[in-house]
Amino acid sequence: MACAGTLAGLISAGFVACHDKDETAPKVSADDEKRRDADSLASALEADDALDRLLKQADDLSSKGSDTAAAALLDDKAQGAATDALARAEALEAKTAWGKEHKDRLVKLIGDRKAEVPRYAAALRSGDFEARLDVLQKQVEQEKRALDLANEIRAAKGG
Repeated sequence: MACAGTLAGLISAGFVACHDKDETAPKVSADDEKRRDADSLASALEADDALDRLLKQADDLSSKGSDTAAAALLDDKAQGAATDALARAEALEAKTAWGKEHKDRLVKLIGDRKAEVPRYAAALRSGDFEARLDVLQKQVEQEKRALDLANEIRAAKGG
């Protein structure tokens, strides 16, 4: 491909005259980049969904009077799921401002959920009604945030 100017002069001056790669690389639209970010976020959100299912299982066990089993589930499985979900969210490489903002929200959400897992287990073991109520109220708030985030991601994916 011909470039304007004298190639030898530009090279000796340390300039790159043209980049065939840049000229032939397909252009990606902002909407496509946002959809790619949304796809990555949706994948990471699946890990949070797995954690959410474990929290629900603990809720179900507790409602049946099995607080010890519920606390053990939180210790044995939910804490690890929270760690995995957080690592997955932190590893996302968002390309757009929208994607970066949603990644930050997802990381914050999962970090908050992870911090509540040991508190929930301790509340179940203690039998302290107020502690249990506090943890459950935080879970409801976190679930609302997760639903809002999931809806925004779904909308960005076009679905």
